[in-house]
Amino acid sequence: MQWGQIKTLFIICFLVLDVFLAQQFMQKREQSEYGPLDDSTFEEKLEAANIGVGEVPKDAVKQAYISAKRHKFTEEDVEAHKDTLRNQTTKINNGDVLLAAFDKPISIDVTASAEVMESMMSNKVINGDQYAYWNWDEENQTLLFFQTYKGKPIYYNASALLMVFVNDDKELIGYAQTMLEDIHTTAEPQELIKPMTAIETLYNNNELYEGDTISSMELGYHTLVPLENGVQVFSPTWKMNIKDEENKRYLYVNGVHGQLIETEEERFIQDVMIDLSIASEIEGWSDEQ
Repeated sequence: MQWGQIKTLFIICFLVLDVFLAQQFMQKREQSEYGPLDDSTFEEKLEAANIGVGEVPKDAVKQAYISAKRHKFTEEDVEAHKDTLRNQTTKINNGDVLLAAFDKPISIDVTASAEVMESMMSNKVINGDQYAYWNWDEENQTLLFFQTYKGKPIYYNASALLMVFVNDDKELIGYAQTMLEDIHTTAEPQELIKPMTAIETLYNNNELYEGDTISSMELGYHTLVPLENGVQVFSPTWKMNIKDEENKRYLYVNGVHGQLIETEEERFIQDVMIDLSIASEIEGWSDEQ
């Protein structure tokens, strides 16, 4: 193994250890100040606040950290996938982003199911079966897809995205794609925090309101730390689906250490489009078509 790879592994291990020790310290301090809060007491608090809990996992879950690096797109990629990219005009931005404009706009129902969205795009982009549909962002007129690893999404990472752009007539006009490669686990799977512990994190951070229902929970990954050599480390993460009488929203908790992960989807999309120089490229697409 090359020295650079060994050094990277050591850095990852020490960073993970530092985060773990810091979390253990905070938990012990909180317990010493307030005492432990058992599940039954917490469930009573949820009931008193009219907060419901639907189908959430009951058994202990194990999952490992993963690491990956950003794929650099090349003209060889485009040539190798020319059948997939037919009827598209493509451009590579700094190797980081593959931009594509459809030769003809494609009609779409933006309220369609995830299965329909994924089926529609899977044969139009490179490695399309690795991307899971996430959401329709009306403000930015963008369909958002996240890259997955073994079926689990990598949440809100600028290097693992498929952003599909929609015009005012609700037609697909093109997309921007980023992709991670060399995705692999960095250690043995470890037991994650219990689902009720993750819900308790939301409660303690005032993220749950009267009338809310945690309808379901699932696991994915969220960025833990980016390294200087371009490698990123991702932590197992609980995603919780929250519903009230009118709306739904998603909240995230680190599955290993239990801290709340804050996300703002519209801002994320706007930042990605600026940082990756996407916005200026797609401005004229609708007019041209």
